[in-house]
Amino acid sequence: MLPPVLLNFANRLSGYSTNIVRLECQGSKTVGPNNQVRFTLPANALLNMKSFAVHGTAEATATNSRFARLPPDLVSMFDRVEIAIGGVQLSAGCSHQNVLMAAQRALMGSDKGGNLGFTHGEMVRNTPYYSGTTITGGSESYPFAAQGFGGLLDSEIVLDSSLVGDVVITLHTAPASIISVSNNVDTDANYTAHSGNGVGTYTIANLFATIEVMAVSDPAYETLSKQIIAQKGFIEHNFKNYHSSVQTHNGASRFNVSTQSLDRIWCTFRDANAIGPNRPPTRKSGFGWVGHPRLGGAEMYLPAAFRFRRLQGDNITMQLSLNGALYPQFPARIDDWMFITNQSLPQGKIIERDLSSSAYTQDCHVLCARLNLPGSEQARTVSGLDTRGISLVGQLMSTNDNAGLPSQCLIFSECTSSLRVGPGRTIEVIM
Repeated sequence: MLPPVLLNFANRLSGYSTNIVRLECQGSKTVGPNNQVRFTLPANALLNMKSFAVHGTAEATATNSRFARLPPDLVSMFDRVEIAIGGVQLSAGCSHQNVLMAAQRALMGSDKGGNLGFTHGEMVRNTPYYSGTTITGGSESYPFAAQGFGGLLDSEIVLDSSLVGDVVITLHTAPASIISVSNNVDTDANYTAHSGNGVGTYTIANLFATIEVMAVSDPAYETLSKQIIAQKGFIEHNFKNYHSSVQTHNGASRFNVSTQSLDRIWCTFRDANAIGPNRPPTRKSGFGWVGHPRLGGAEMYLPAAFRFRRLQGDNITMQLSLNGALYPQFPARIDDWMFITNQSLPQGKIIERDLSSSAYTQDCHVLCARLNLPGSEQARTVSGLDTRGISLVGQLMSTNDNAGLPSQCLIFSECTSSLRVGPGRTIEVIM
């Protein structure tokens, strides 16, 4: 095949136009923890689902003269996302979805998270990277734009809303435990400690959303859509769906999933004694002493809710069991899992280059096992494990871990679901 530089022709699409529209939320524009925000997407338009973003101003506060700080990447402030089309629930979302997003960001860094400027990319102590001016008082406020909510809203899909009913997105805000509370911010020691007599919370104000809408006035597009529906009976869109399982790990953590395509299994751990409300942040291993390339040597911190620490013990090995089939075929050490995880990430993604092995085990310990064909997402191919008729029982097994230091295990099953759009605005969802 000739390289593109030698192909002397161009493909043309006439009558194409695009714009960004603002969507007002239904109900109050100011919300707090454990609340809901709902948006209805434009009708009769081509919607770039991946471009959906939520805008607002987040503020963290604490009582009793304590100091509250926002988490990194403010997409973390939304715990679950529901999507309904024409009153039919397309995706119920999975609980702790913000933990999954944080786990993926811990591995892939800025390649998965947003820009430092509009997402609050890193936690701050007293002098934030975004202003260089010392924060006065115990609260922190930041205007943000958050996107990449996972699932349909993180898939390369252009949805023709003229072929379906109303598209409604409901975002569930996270509990107040995502806010870090400290005794003070004057020193690193005070920032990473909390005496326990201060309560942290947050509000998100001035909420609205944006999405890119497109139009193609060329009648060839509409004719092609009608022909596909007439010939196949539907237009099919593949998108990601997630299922979660949360439990205290004691040698094995189990999960069940029924899906047409089980693509990846994500696993991570949190110190069961360290999570909860009003916890102080932790200094991220490997940063602050040698510096971070993006932040010019600044300190880096993690909230307790998004610190992923390995199982405690010596010579730990872990394996996945899927109805008795082992993955990998050998008991893998923690260092082995770092390599396996790097190979299992979506095509074109790698573990952040400056993530050291010590930082991986102490703060960013996330396991990923790929079960579908490499590059399936780009090729829009459903190639994962079909578990609909086999009653899949999976478990993550470990050896040599210390049961006296309990860890909370979170397992996320990444699946490919299909939305089929038929005549008369009918839809079918294949999970």
